[in-house]
Amino acid sequence: MRNKFFKLPGNDELIRQTLSQETPTLQRVSSSKLHYLRKSLGALSFVIPRRVDLRRRVVSVLMSVFRHSILIGLSFVVMYPLLFMLSNAVKPYAQARDPAVIWIPKSVTLANFEDIISIMDYWGSLLNTLLYTVLPTVLQIGVCLLVGYGFARFRFPLKKPLFAIVLLTVIVPPVSISTGLFRAFYAFNPFGLLGFLNSVTGGAVPASVNLIGSHFVTVIPALFAASLRSGVYILIFRQFFISMPRELEEAARIDGCGPLGTFASVMLPNAQNIALTALMLAVVWNWNDYYTAATYIRSRYTIATSLSEVKQLLQQLAGAGSENLTVVTTRIQAACLMGIAPLIAMYAALQGRLAESIETAGLTGM
Repeated sequence: MRNKFFKLPGNDELIRQTLSQETPTLQRVSSSKLHYLRKSLGALSFVIPRRVDLRRRVVSVLMSVFRHSILIGLSFVVMYPLLFMLSNAVKPYAQARDPAVIWIPKSVTLANFEDIISIMDYWGSLLNTLLYTVLPTVLQIGVCLLVGYGFARFRFPLKKPLFAIVLLTVIVPPVSISTGLFRAFYAFNPFGLLGFLNSVTGGAVPASVNLIGSHFVTVIPALFAASLRSGVYILIFRQFFISMPRELEEAARIDGCGPLGTFASVMLPNAQNIALTALMLAVVWNWNDYYTAATYIRSRYTIATSLSEVKQLLQQLAGAGSENLTVVTTRIQAACLMGIAPLIAMYAALQGRLAESIETAGLTGM
């Protein structure tokens, strides 16, 4: 009977019919009892959903507070180094040891930036970084696009073993092959051609060429998709091109496009967002690459190599005074902030395309 009461409608006649079907002895029920029963059922139908809604709202609010607390905590962990650098970079060195000044300085100065620009030769280092990292990076991404497209769309002998070797390059640390690369660049003799020409011409052509310190130490690996993290980009592009429908290529072949024409006119326009994402990652990795610049480009400073020597230069200029540590601390933070400022500007300018590429990659199942 209890379960049946919760299903009773609010109409008196229907209540009588339901009761008469269940128990014949209750066929005659007074109007007052029916009114009381209807009010009781109405109150129950009003109170129970309201309690459920209140419980759901409380759970929703608690989950929202928990999510926002996690996001705020993670954001603080990410933003703390930037805030620390900014606070110390614009702080006069006299306030660096002031216990009353923690985050917000009493006065703001740009002297730290002016000193760092002259000590680091910032503009020269920035130009060298652009020439030695950004331009080869663009070439690297273009070659990796072609290689990834080939692994995704074409069948050729030893395809799987070659792709396994590509993935192996991601695991192998660059330090392990540095000795061989240095010898190859120091006495560059591709396939023995220069040595052969030297013997044929009687020494008119040099037997080898020293490429250390030139642009070729970054351009040549980029041309053969052997630069830093090239295996990662090839894997990304391969997975993207695999997800593209083959009907697009078939339509391009009907229109008379060959493999390169199909890649340039059909595949490349669709891969703009994912190529931009890989380009941004490659610029950041090559920008922060100290090892390559210090090993193969020793004659010219980049941002990474200049930052590594800022502390020594500041200590030499400051001497052994009592404020030596303070001077180094404030100006090193200014140097670090200037070192990553171009990358922050790049992300700020391209964040919309980056978010769009991540969304597109998720939809295509990459």
